Amino acid sequence: LGTCGSGPNILVSDKNKAVKIVSHVATYADAQQLLSQFCGVSVDSGLLQSTQLRLSANAAAIEGRLEDAIDIYSQALSLQAPNRHLLFSNRSAAFLQLKRAEEALLDAESALAIAPPTFHTAWVRVIDSLYALNQHAAAAERLQAALKLCPGFSGCPEYKAIRQALQEHIPA
Repeated sequence: LGTCGSGPNILVSDKNKAVKIVSHVATYADAQQLLSQFCGVSVDSGLLQSTQLRLSANAAAIEGRLEDAIDIYSQALSLQAPNRHLLFSNRSAAFLQLKRAEEALLDAESALAIAPPTFHTAWVRVIDSLYALNQHAAAAERLQAALKLCPGFSGCPEYKAIRQALQEHIPA
């Protein structure tokens, strides 16, 4: 399931590896119906609605409408869908951009608490929030925890910049 600007796109493959491409599905509800019809897969409507809201909030954030993005992420969070770690993480980023580091840290910690172990972005948000709050020692401690608890964290794109920023504030 992906998007191209005209709605979700779906590629369906059956047990015999026969592929049917259904593109430009008008809505996520249509995508849900197709997945059920062709694959016998039940997709939680809350997850679909939450995903749609997340994508809308992401677009608002990219456009610089951060308050709108925060409101939309909050709407999506109220649905209690299983993708909540993404919503908390993204809302944390919006709070950080608005220099609301305390709120960013709360959301980052919430994301971290429910995210899969490999979701390095939650760790990045926690560390960035602590750094923004001038809690450099705590940020360095969380960096060490991330290296131990999050497989592949040292390979994430943000790792080098985080390490360098913290070295400037924490003597070796």
